[in-house]
Amino acid sequence: MSDKETPGDQAPEVQRTGKRYVMFNDGRIQRVDYDNGGEATDIAVLKDGVLTYVTKEMKRYHAPVAAFLRDNSIKFDRSAVEGDTTISEVRAGETVTIPAPPPRNKRDGYKTPAYVEWFKKWYPEEYEEKYGIIGPGTVMKTRQVPHPEIAGRSTTEQFEVPATLATKKTHLTEKPIEVVDEGYAEIPMEDDKI
Repeated sequence: MSDKETPGDQAPEVQRTGKRYVMFNDGRIQRVDYDNGGEATDIAVLKDGVLTYVTKEMKRYHAPVAAFLRDNSIKFDRSAVEGDTTISEVRAGETVTIPAPPPRNKRDGYKTPAYVEWFKKWYPEEYEEKYGIIGPGTVMKTRQVPHPEIAGRSTTEQFEVPATLATKKTHLTEKPIEVVDEGYAEIPMEDDKI
């Protein structure tokens, strides 16, 4: 026998490609990118049934992480983001079951009133992002009032109404507008040039 190894003595090296998820004993979950030299990124930590993502950006990997956990028969009650205070209404040990979203109708789509209210209640941060919530403000509305000089006639008057301003109009939000002469014009957003 010679000192050098024959090809049959070595196991063939397997080339890994794609992305894989790995979970450690301490509950840490990493995403390993074999296409990028095996770079490992911490995604989340699973502890006491709560899947906590290390940053809000890492929550975008929720679907593959949930599939990874399901494939390995690992259950979790809810997910959160590290340092997120909007989900803290849940007391320790309490399990929250988020109901299925209500159906959206063809006319309104993602602006269907019941769907918008469900989104606002169960996913407040995503609601603000999806509908472009700007904040509280006022908008101009019109209403019919009796004409002051002609009996039996009515006229329209404009008045301000407090509203939640957003880039997308729903039954809960209004687009920011201001009266300009007889018409309406959109108020420029902060990043728009005047």
